[in-house]
Amino acid sequence: MEYGMGEAKGGVPLGGLGTGYVTLGSDGSFLEVVTRGNPRSPIIRPECSFLAVFAAGEGGRVAKVLENPAPFGLPAVEGLRYLGLFPVAKIRYIDAELPVDLSLTAFSPFVPRDARRSGLPVAFLRLRARNASRAPLTVALMLSWQGPSLRSEELAEGPVKGFTLEGESGGYAVAAEVEAGVEVEASPLWSEEDARAFWEDFAKDGRFTEFKGTSGGVARALVARFALPPGAEREVRLALAWFFPDLRDSGGKFIGRMYANWFSSPGDV
Repeated sequence: MEYGMGEAKGGVPLGGLGTGYVTLGSDGSFLEVVTRGNPRSPIIRPECSFLAVFAAGEGGRVAKVLENPAPFGLPAVEGLRYLGLFPVAKIRYIDAELPVDLSLTAFSPFVPRDARRSGLPVAFLRLRARNASRAPLTVALMLSWQGPSLRSEELAEGPVKGFTLEGESGGYAVAAEVEAGVEVEASPLWSEEDARAFWEDFAKDGRFTEFKGTSGGVARALVARFALPPGAEREVRLALAWFFPDLRDSGGKFIGRMYANWFSSPGDV
């Protein structure tokens, strides 16, 4: 059963067994973040964590946050259709101003009899864009994520490019699979106070050329930018990983995470 924008109160939790989760809500938002051993106090709709799209062609340019309502009063996608069948969530975005047909498939691996692959602290996000116009387009797809702000480093290994956001207790990694014809760029660090400048720079051309960020930023974005001929399609594959191994019970006793036996950092995941 498909739901309209925000019709379902919950959503599909993304994350492997015993790793915590990020809920993708039926309004397109990251509805709950429970990755730090915080099931009693989930982080609700972190404002700097969202998906967005930019598209430009002969008819002009448009940029939208892929949830509604959007944080900070930013332009929001008009509507969507949501299908949640755990462990997969699918979204079809609906917006008359967008010259691209856009959809999302989000999931975490669950492999029978394979505890390691089923216990990965990661969510995969596959965004597919199709040029529905008769003219060539430039398209940029963005994932912004909010996390610990102690340090951030760029990732570049083989076909994967992205960044980490880390603090004393752990952190996140955001990465994209780089393909020919796709330009992948990490934004400067940003925070709520920078939201308007951050967005205006992205909305100009799907890049970050003027926004310089701030030293106290708590979020960063990864952008995949590409040309899309009329009628053509392209899929961008993103990953959101986390590493918070210090899990404790209600009495403060250390329990830990199984994935800490396999990985040593969010970038390692």
